[in-house]
Amino acid sequence: MFRTLLLSILTLAAGVTPGPPAVADGAAELRLVDTTPLDARMTDYAFRTPALPGEVHIRVMLPASAAADPRRRYPVLYLLHGSDGDWRAWTDQGHAERLTEGFDAIVVMPDGGAEGWYTDWAPSSSGDSRGAWERFHLGELVPWVDAHLPTIAQRSARAVAGLSMGGFGALSYAARRPDLFVAAASFSGAVDLGTPAGSAPDVVDAEPWGPWTAADAVTWRAHNPADLAANLRGLALTLRAGNGDAGGPLGGGDDPLERTLHAQNDSMATRLRRLRIPVTYDDYGAGAHDWPYWERDLARTLPSLTATFARPPALPARFDYISGEQTFTIRGYRVTSTAPPVALRSLRSVGAGGFMLEGGGPTVVTTAARYRRGGRYRVRVDAGGAVVVRVLRAGRDGRLVIAVPGSGHVGISPVRTSS
Repeated sequence: MFRTLLLSILTLAAGVTPGPPAVADGAAELRLVDTTPLDARMTDYAFRTPALPGEVHIRVMLPASAAADPRRRYPVLYLLHGSDGDWRAWTDQGHAERLTEGFDAIVVMPDGGAEGWYTDWAPSSSGDSRGAWERFHLGELVPWVDAHLPTIAQRSARAVAGLSMGGFGALSYAARRPDLFVAAASFSGAVDLGTPAGSAPDVVDAEPWGPWTAADAVTWRAHNPADLAANLRGLALTLRAGNGDAGGPLGGGDDPLERTLHAQNDSMATRLRRLRIPVTYDDYGAGAHDWPYWERDLARTLPSLTATFARPPALPARFDYISGEQTFTIRGYRVTSTAPPVALRSLRSVGAGGFMLEGGGPTVVTTAARYRRGGRYRVRVDAGGAVVVRVLRAGRDGRLVIAVPGSGHVGISPVRTSS
């Protein structure tokens, strides 16, 4: 039975290109339709994209020093708004232009839609779909910004932060794409939709990933920062939240929503600490779900972002990655399963010597380009105690294509030739 199953997925592997397919430049998907300078630092841009209906906007703030040295390049902070805001919220309500006067980085504030939840929406039973926000932000906007603005176009100079729904977006984006961001910060964010005190239906009125049912739980969990917390290793992380009690220094009365989100932040911080992932958790006590606190959160976070850009943490040489996708790519590895996900899948302890695969049926793993071109490698697949050893040859791109029948351990070692 094991060998029959292995043969079937080896056939699938034979049809897999040795290495991730070329990814089209997402910037080409965007069509710039209008540019509106607002002042010396700030400009609004309007785009059309196949990811979203109608026009979509972003607001960009350049550093004050940019005009004096047009050849200089800068880090980028993507700053995300909440559920009832838009691309103007952080400057019109949160005074972000004043707060970032001394911040030597570009700040990009994209529209995320009303209740858009920073995701690619699945059509609901009523046909409601609010567009593909993740595709726009990560697949199109990040490449466009790097192509058209004076950025340092690398992970070590890219951060994401947001408030409330935008706090969810910041941590969810960073966990789903840790290869894109070196830092992530959440201010009163919905960072654990599965906590008993703040379950998804209590916070997310819409249904971006379908109904909150057991059948759809894996899709929700595949976007939930707490479920993906292991992916955040190697990022500089910040959580800030109040407890919703009245009497905070910046005003606001008893606030049930902030209390719910405080429970989520407690849960997220605990999860990160159990994984031994460093996090700055500012549990500041009394305070409401309101702009004065988010302005203070941003002001307190900017110095740490500056320090992170100056000395960025490196991604760990060995890594773990959790996903709810049938096919996903991370750090040069491409994982393709023949079965739709019924649980989160993960690659664990990934390194040159192999990896663990957890969750899912027959799977093909195409490795990163880390092996000698044309070199022969002994690949030992242990799935549930059934062991198969094969010798595979790395492609001309230095990748191995490995068929795995299910959860198990894959060991990789070079074949030694006698002299």
